Amino acid sequence: MAYYDTLTGLANRRLLLDRIDQALRLARRHRRWGAVLFIDLDLFKGINDTYGHDAGDAVLRAMGERLRATLREQDTPGRLGGDEFLVLLPAEHAQRDAAAVAARRVADKLMAVLPQPIDWQGHTLALTLSIGIALYGDAEDPEVDQDDTQVDSAQALLKAADLAMYSVKQAGRNGVAFFDPAMEAAVQQRHQMQRDLAAAIDAGELRLYLQPQVDPQGRIVGAEALLRWQRADGTLVPPGAFIPLAEETGLILLLGRWVLHEAARLLQQWQADPRLARLRVAINVSPRQFREPDFAQQVLAAVRNHAVSPDRLELEITESVFLDNIDTARGALRTLDDAGVALALDDFGTGYSSLAYLAELPFDVIKIDQRFVARLQNPTRQDEAIVATILALGRRLRMQVLAEGVETAAQEASLLTHGCHLLQGYRYGRPMPREQFEALVLSQPDEG
Repeated sequence: MAYYDTLTGLANRRLLLDRIDQALRLARRHRRWGAVLFIDLDLFKGINDTYGHDAGDAVLRAMGERLRATLREQDTPGRLGGDEFLVLLPAEHAQRDAAAVAARRVADKLMAVLPQPIDWQGHTLALTLSIGIALYGDAEDPEVDQDDTQVDSAQALLKAADLAMYSVKQAGRNGVAFFDPAMEAAVQQRHQMQRDLAAAIDAGELRLYLQPQVDPQGRIVGAEALLRWQRADGTLVPPGAFIPLAEETGLILLLGRWVLHEAARLLQQWQADPRLARLRVAINVSPRQFREPDFAQQVLAAVRNHAVSPDRLELEITESVFLDNIDTARGALRTLDDAGVALALDDFGTGYSSLAYLAELPFDVIKIDQRFVARLQNPTRQDEAIVATILALGRRLRMQVLAEGVETAAQEASLLTHGCHLLQGYRYGRPMPREQFEALVLSQPDEG
């Protein structure tokens, strides 16, 4: 019981670390190379949440049985805990590359065997794997940069394999990767960015940039508010570098609340000038933010606290937020719609159920995804037909249609020919600081 996992019968963490220590000593003594494979079951939590822990235990037991049946007698399979498994391959190879080839062969075999569906009480349980591989061996191999590849303890080897597995998770799961020392540096950098981002709100480093949205006559009628992070030294962190990190770590909830209140505060300040008061500001809502139980109340509180007209605030929502629970989504959107908040379905045409959502949910605006707009530069008959159909659908449903990513006169002409209501893209302005946007709006000739 001290050395074996009671659920699967495999070696437990204590025994695995002891075996790895022995393997490291033997590898150095005999100048041989081996490997460890760190295995994580993708989305295992979903099985527990959906079917209960008995189903999860059945999956873990099946993984243990399949590992024993697939591996050789000299290999050591074990369970580290939870849904994490480890395989220790002994140091049998004189060359590091040969050990890598052998380890990859084992990983491919496990990828073929372990994810096979499991029958449990009439249910078919399916999952995928993420496998990280770290090599260990001859510390005196002249062909190897020791600073880059050598691990000198069981814990270090385990950490290296874990980092490799994590890189698979980052790339979308269901795959195999080898440890690269650059991974560790990247992870440390990522952790530092996470800490910096958490402090960015209090440090006053977040900014709202505004991208113009125009009507068919080219007049600015609103803006999409986009989050930017400007460090104290003035450098701008690209959104692609910190938004995915915020989504994964949950910081997106803090950032989303900040954007919501900043947009409401901006609308409040614009009320003092009739030329700015007529504008609408659109903000992006992350799926994680939308799924907060009190999300609708957060929005209404921001509108109320800043005393702004709710129809001046527009929430851009992608259909991915509806995939888990359409009933909950419908309730939140109805609450917002009843209060007068404008709702836009973002990235229209890229999902699978947009028409159903349009019929069931109270959207005011459809945003044509920029991939469709890009094709209008040199459109085929099919490209023109798709855009024309979306615009006709919007008219029939009495929804405005906004095309984003408009960059050229040809794209603009095609969209206007088919009756597009609103346009957004570099042709009308890149995302810009508030002061620059306001100056652009105020430079327009008065209507009439």
